[in-house]
Amino acid sequence: MGRLRVLSTPSFWESTLKLLLVLVSLSFVLVFLIVSFRRLLYPYELEWMEGGSVDHVLRLIQGLPLYVSPTLDFTPYRYTPLYYFVGWFVAQITGIGFVPLRIVSILSTLACFGLVFQFVRKETGNVWAGLVGVGFLAATYPIGGDWFDVGRCDMLFIALLLGGLYALRFYASGRGVLMASLLFSLSYLTKQVATLVIVPMALYLLVVDRKRGVLFICGTVVGIVATSLAFEQVYQGWYSYYTFELGRSITYRGTLIGRFRSYLHVLVLRPFPVVSLLGLFYLVYRTFQAKNLRNRLYYWFALGSLTFSAFLLWINAGSYYNNLIPQHVALSLVLGCGLGVVIEKARSGSSVRMSAVSIAVLLLTIGQMAAMRYDPAGLIPTSADRQAGDAFVNLMRSIDGEVLVPFHGYIPVLAGKRSHAQRMAMQDGINRTRGHPRDSLLADIRRCISEKKFSAIILDHRWFDREMSSTYDSTGVVFADTTVYWPVTGWRIRPTTIFRPKPPTEIGDHISEIDSTTKVKR
Repeated sequence: MGRLRVLSTPSFWESTLKLLLVLVSLSFVLVFLIVSFRRLLYPYELEWMEGGSVDHVLRLIQGLPLYVSPTLDFTPYRYTPLYYFVGWFVAQITGIGFVPLRIVSILSTLACFGLVFQFVRKETGNVWAGLVGVGFLAATYPIGGDWFDVGRCDMLFIALLLGGLYALRFYASGRGVLMASLLFSLSYLTKQVATLVIVPMALYLLVVDRKRGVLFICGTVVGIVATSLAFEQVYQGWYSYYTFELGRSITYRGTLIGRFRSYLHVLVLRPFPVVSLLGLFYLVYRTFQAKNLRNRLYYWFALGSLTFSAFLLWINAGSYYNNLIPQHVALSLVLGCGLGVVIEKARSGSSVRMSAVSIAVLLLTIGQMAAMRYDPAGLIPTSADRQAGDAFVNLMRSIDGEVLVPFHGYIPVLAGKRSHAQRMAMQDGINRTRGHPRDSLLADIRRCISEKKFSAIILDHRWFDREMSSTYDSTGVVFADTTVYWPVTGWRIRPTTIFRPKPPTEIGDHISEIDSTTKVKR
C-alpha cells in the first residue's frame, strides 16, 4: 500500500520525468559522438569548402604565407587565421588531411557542451538542468547543418566566444575581464563576426560597471588590433584585404525589421515553442528577481547579441544553416536555466497545482526534445561514397600533367597533383571588390585557361564558359552513379564533367575564322 502511495505522488512523477528528460538529452549527445567518430576518418570532403581549409593548413606546413595576392594557384578564404594555426598544430601529430581540422571542431563542440552545462549549473544549481541544455544543443546538430565536426572554423569561433561570455558572467574581477578580453580576441581571430557579440557586451559592461567596461574594451581592442597589425606586417598588407575588405559586406533583401520578424517566427518560435517560452520566462524572471543591474541585464545582452549575430549571418547572401548555431547556443542556455528555475519554483510551492505545473513543463520539454529526433544514417558517408572518391582520385592520378578542380580543394593532392584556389575563395575576390586584385585574379584565371595550362579541368558546374568553350572540350563524366560522392552537408555539388584541351587544329581554325571575319569588316 505504501509503495502505491509513493508511485502516485507528484514528486515521484516529477523525478521520473526529469530522469527521462536527462536520458533523452544524453541520447542526443551520444548520437553526435557516434556520428562524428564515424565521419572523422572519412578521407574526402563532408562539405564542399572543407578541402580549401586543408589547403590553408598545408601552406602553413610548407612554410608558405596564408594571405597573398589572389591567383588561380592560391586564394585564401576571407576569414581570420587562428583555426588554420590550430589545425597546423594538430596536424603535427595526426598528419595533414581532414582529420586534424575535424578534431579541432569536435573538441570545440565538446567545449561548447561543457560551457553550456556550467552556465546552467551555476545559474540554477541543478546538474540535471545543465544536462538538458547540453542535450538540446546536441539535438540541433542536423538543424545547424550537422556542422559540429566539419573542418570549418565555426565551432572553434563559437567555443571561444562562449568562453568569453562565461568569463564575463562568473568572474567579476579585473583578471576575469582580461580573460574575457583574451577569449573574445581569439574568437575574432577565428572568425571576424565575433565583433557582433563583442560590441554589445562592451556596451553592457559600460552600463553596469564603467571601470570594468573600459578595461574590457582596452583589453579586447589591444588584443585584436595588435595581432591584426602584426599579421598586416607579416602578410604585406594582404591580411586586411581579405579579413576586412572582403569580410565586411552583408547583402540582403527587404527591410531589416521585416527580415528579423520573419527570422524569429520561422527559425525560433515555430520550431522551438517550448524553449522560446521558457527562455522568455527566464529573461523576465531575472529582470525582476536579480538584486543588481549587472545580473538583470547580462542575459538580455548576451542572448540578444547571439540572436542578432545569427540573424545577420543568416540573411547574408550565400548563408547556410551553420550560421544558426549561435542562436541554438542561446536557446540551449535559456532552456536549461528556464527549466531549472520553473521546476525549483514549483517545488517550493506546496500546492497540487504547482506540482501539476512542474509535471506539465517537463512533459512539454520532453515533447519538444522528442520532436527534434532525427535519423543519423543520412549524415554518414557510405562505403559507396568512399569507393567513388577512391575512383575519382585514381582518375586524376591517371592524367599526365596538372589537373584543375576549382570547386574542391586538397583532393587533387591525394592524387599526387597540386591543389589550386578554391572556387568560393575566388568568387569572393571577384564579387566583393573592384580594382586591381580582382582584375589581376580574373586575368590570371583567363590566361591559365586560354594557354591550356591544365591537362584536364574537372568541374561541378559552369565556370568561365567563354574561356572554357574556346580551349577545352567536354570529354566525359566523372561518376556514372548518380547517388554517390555527394557532400553530406553544405552545397550539394560534386565533380561532374571532365574537360580536355582542344586539339591545336581546332583552335587554329577558330582563330582563322576570327581573322577572316575581322578582314571582311575592315
